[in-house]
Amino acid sequence: MSTRDSRNKEKQNQLHQAILQRMLQDPENKVCADCGTKGPRWASWNLGIFVCIRCSGIHRSIGVHITKVRSVNLDTWAPDWIKSMQQWGNKRAAEQWEAHLPTTFVRPVNDNGQMEMFIRDKYERMRYKRQPNDPPLSAPIYTSLTPSTEDQPKKEKKKSSSRKSSSSNGGAVLLDFSQPVQAPPKNAQSFGQQIQTQQRPAPTTSKPANPFDAVNNSTVNPSGDLLDLFSSQPPQQQPPTQQQPQSLQPLMQPQQQQQLVQQQQNSNAHDDILSLFNQPSQQQQQQQQ
Repeated sequence: MSTRDSRNKEKQNQLHQAILQRMLQDPENKVCADCGTKGPRWASWNLGIFVCIRCSGIHRSIGVHITKVRSVNLDTWAPDWIKSMQQWGNKRAAEQWEAHLPTTFVRPVNDNGQMEMFIRDKYERMRYKRQPNDPPLSAPIYTSLTPSTEDQPKKEKKKSSSRKSSSSNGGAVLLDFSQPVQAPPKNAQSFGQQIQTQQRPAPTTSKPANPFDAVNNSTVNPSGDLLDLFSSQPPQQQPPTQQQPQSLQPLMQPQQQQQLVQQQQNSNAHDDILSLFNQPSQQQQQQQQ
C-alpha cells in the first residue's frame, strides 16, 4: 500500500468519525435505541441505530443476518455503513421498528432476559414494525450532513494552525536562491581570520635586560647571599677569584670582607714558604762561583 493511499484512508476515517460524532449530538442519539441508557458508543449500521454496550451484545447474539454491530470509536467505518446511519438515526428507526409498540410498555432495563426477548421481538420477529398502511416515515435528516469546523478532529486543527503560523509573517524566513551567488574577492578574510587579527597584540621592540643593571639598581637583602641576585638569570656565572672586583666590594658584608682578607694573608704566607724552598742555599752559590 502506498503512502498516498494510507493518507487518503486516514482522512476518510477522520471524516466518518466527524459525521458519527455530529449525529451523537442529537438528543435522540444520546440514549440507547433499545433500553434508553445514556451515552451509547456502539451502533448497528444496517439498522441505523446507536445502542449501549449491553444491547450491542444482545444484537451480536441474534446474528449478523439481522443486525451488524460496530464500535463508534474503535472500528474503522466503511462509506456504505456511514450512508446507512445517515438514512436512519434513532428517531427515524423508532418510527420503523416501534410503530405499534404500546404506549404503556415499560422497557425491562434491569432484566437481561426480558431485554433480549424485547430486542428479538422488535427486530427478529418484527412485532412492532410499521405496516404499509401506516403514516409515511419522516425524511432523513443526516444525508446532507458534512462535518463543521468544530467537529474536525484535534489533529487536523493542529495541522492547520501550524500551516498558518508558518505562512504568516512571523514564520521562518526562507532563503532566496533565485539570484546567483557572488564569489568573495581574493583579498577578503573570513570571519574567523578577522577576529584573530583584531585580538592579536602588536609586537613590542624591547632590548634584552642586562643582569648587571638589576644588581646595580636593586636593593640588596642584608640577610641574603650575593649569589641569590644571579639565581634568576639563565647564564651561569664563574666562581669568584681571589680578588673581587672593586665595583662589587661595597656590596660584601664585613664578615665576608674579613674572611677574604684572611684568605689573602694565608695565601701570601703560603707563597712565602714556597719561595724559601725555591731559593738556593749559600753553599750552593759558593760552589757555583
